[in-house]
Formats: sequence, C-alpha cells, structure tokens
Amino acid sequence: MLIRCERCSTVYELDEKLLPPTGAPVQCTRCQHVFTAAPPQAPGRTLPAFPAVAPAPSPVLAAQPSPPEAVSAPPPAPAPPPPSPPHAAPRAPAAAPRAAPRQASRPAPSKRGPRADTIQMFAQQVRSRSRWMWLGPLLAVLAGAGGYAGWRYQASRIDPAALQKDREGLSILARDDGKSLERAVAVLAEGSQIDPKLYRAEADRALAMVLLSAALREDAADLEARFKALDAERVRLETEKADGWARRQGEIVERMKPLRAELDPMQEKARSLAEQAYGILKPLAREHGDDLAVERALAVYYALDGNAEQSARFVRNARLKQSDPWVDLAEGAVDVTAADAPATRERAVARLGSLVVAHPDLLRARMLLARAQTDLGRTDAAVAALDGVMAANPDHERARRLKAELLTPPAPEAAPAAAPPAAAPRAAAPVKAPPPRKAGKLSRRGARRR
Repeated sequence: MLIRCERCSTVYELDEKLLPPTGAPVQCTRCQHVFTAAPPQAPGRTLPAFPAVAPAPSPVLAAQPSPPEAVSAPPPAPAPPPPSPPHAAPRAPAAAPRAAPRQASRPAPSKRGPRADTIQMFAQQVRSRSRWMWLGPLLAVLAGAGGYAGWRYQASRIDPAALQKDREGLSILARDDGKSLERAVAVLAEGSQIDPKLYRAEADRALAMVLLSAALREDAADLEARFKALDAERVRLETEKADGWARRQGEIVERMKPLRAELDPMQEKARSLAEQAYGILKPLAREHGDDLAVERALAVYYALDGNAEQSARFVRNARLKQSDPWVDLAEGAVDVTAADAPATRERAVARLGSLVVAHPDLLRARMLLARAQTDLGRTDAAVAALDGVMAANPDHERARRLKAELLTPPAPEAAPAAAPPAAAPRAAAPVKAPPPRKAGKLSRRGARRR
C-alpha cells in the first residue's frame, strides 16, 4: 500500500499486513514527522488516486519512499469513493499528487531499506535518551539552586517594621535621660522580637543597657556621696557630744534611711543591666564579631567599665569599616574614666568637643565633656556644656543635678576645736644690777689698748 506524509507529502510504500486494524504511528524519514497510517477500508484501495501494489514482506513500520519513476508516472483515473453514511460530513476531495513539483524543487529521496530506517529510528531514540540523561539532572540542579537562592533571599530579608524600630530606638537613645534610656531598651527589644534575624537590634539594645547602667551608676555615686556626708556628720556629733547632739544625730539618721533604701536597688539594677548587656553581646561577638553594631556596643561597654585596652581594640576594628559617632564616644569615654592626668583630660576635651560639634544630638558626649572640664577646674565651660544638654532635652535630670552642684558654693570647713588654754608663764625673778664700778686712773697700758 502507498501512504503520504501529512507534512511534506512524500509518498511511501508500506506493507499493510504490518498495520493493526486501528492503525500504527509511522515517521517520515525526510521531515521526521510522525503520523498514523491505517490499513485500507476495502481490498484494492489504499491512498486515494493510488492503486494497490504487491506488498513486500517487511517487519518495519517506518515509512519508505517510493521510487522516483513511480511518482513521476501519471496516475490512473481514480475510482469513485464508496458512499458515506447519511449522517457523516461530506469528505473533502483528495488533493492531487504533488510528486512532479516536488521533484522539480528538491532531489528525489533515496530508497532505503527497512532495516536502515529501523536503525535510524533507534539511533534517534538513543540520542534523545542520552541528551536527557545529562540535560535532566542539569535542569534539576539549576531548579534546586534557584529554589535555594530564593529561599535564602526570603530568609535573609529583614522585616521593614523591625528596621523602623531599630532606627526609632537609636533616636530615643541619643536623648540620654533615664526615662528615654529605658524606653529605648523596650523599643529595641520590640524590633528584635518582630524579626529575630535583625541581630543589629539586639546589639543596639545591649548598647542602650550599657548606657542606662552607666547613668544609674552616676546617680548611685551622687546618692552615695550624700549618704557618706551625712554619716560623717553623725559621727562628728557623736564624738563631740555638744548640747543637743542626740536630737541632731537622730535627724541625720532619718535622712540617711531613704538614701540607703534608694541606693541599694539602684546599684543592683546597674549591675544587673551590665551583666545582661554582656550576656547579649558575648554570643553576638562569636557569630557576628565583624559587625559594626556589635563592635561599637562592646567598645562603649568596656570604655564605661574602665577597660581602656579592650575598648581600644574594638574601636580600631570598628573604624576599619566606617566612621560612627558611638565609636568616637567610646574613645572619649576612655579618656574621661582614665587616671586623673591633665594631659588625658585635655585629650578627652578635644575629642568630645569635636564629637559635640559633629553630632549635637548625642547628649552623652556633652555630659562626658562637662565632666572632663569639671575635672580640669573649668566650671564655666562645664556649665555651658550642661546648658546645651538641658536645651536639647529639658528632662535630663543628671545634667540639672550636676549644674546645681557646680553652681553651689562649697560648704565652709568646720572650724577645728579650740585648744585648751596654756598655763600662764611664771613671773621671772628680778635680777639685781651689779654695783657700779668706781672710776679710777687708767694706766698707760690700758690707755694704749683703748
């Protein structure tokens, strides 16, 4: 039987005995198109306008082109098609064979044996399978890499609300009064809870705890100084026991009780905050030790704790990345808390003065500058720095208290106790004058001596 390719209209010879009643897929050897070939409906009928030919025994289902001379010969008159059932749609007339123009435009296909076509089909299947053997795993790897990259991007993406909380907490932290420091700790804790991946918010929260702990230590130092002054007065009254000393001593003891009740919790809270801050920064230093937020928090922690060596190490590491005002604050705080040396205080004044000019909203720098100038005896300059703090933040209680101390004249020193009167000196006995010498004549020798 003869069959025609549905795409390029190439005519092939095929043994109809190899086809099942329902047809079988065959592949055109010229255009590689696969179409279905069905056995003829009636004996002696294959392709319209082509008579049946003697079948050649072949077990191959691949289409084989017919000889060129068979295509070029004029076909016999077509037999009328069998009548179609009344309900079937009218069949379109068969197209005329296009053998002649095809031969004129392209060379005639070479006649190939059934075994060669089978080998070609098998080779194409092998090539297709081998192509998928390396292309499939490659596509799977690329898909996996793309999925992993997308997952990492989503996993590393920080929640914008957490970033906003971190910026808000740092802005509140710069105000430096006690309530603002406690609020900054709470806001930064909210940022780290919104997105735990934002470890920078945890480092900034530790920085806020360090600054709050230092502020509480300053308040505790002032309370302790007042407590010690009252205790010294109590001891003096008990020692002298002047008139009414017991009543005055009782009053002093009553004034000391609220100071002690306030001092002990304050010192404990300052110590606890410092320990919590270090507990936060220690694991962050192991996992993200090269991050600026972690390094600046550690630099401030060691500076306010008085450890100049450790603070200087983190200051150097942080400055290799970028300039940061908190790092400059740590460097100035080291000079303020160092040993009392005029050269160190002068260096602190120079560094902190530049920091105040560059970042006037960083009120802790102004406070440290006022303390350094106080240590140098520059009361007017210290008061001016404290006025700048209170102008920026009227709620800054430490600045108000320090200014009041600087403007209060020192209390006069207690006059020393009067020494007991010394015994009256004994009256000296009258000395008798020697009797006058009688005048006489001088000898010549005595006259010469004169």
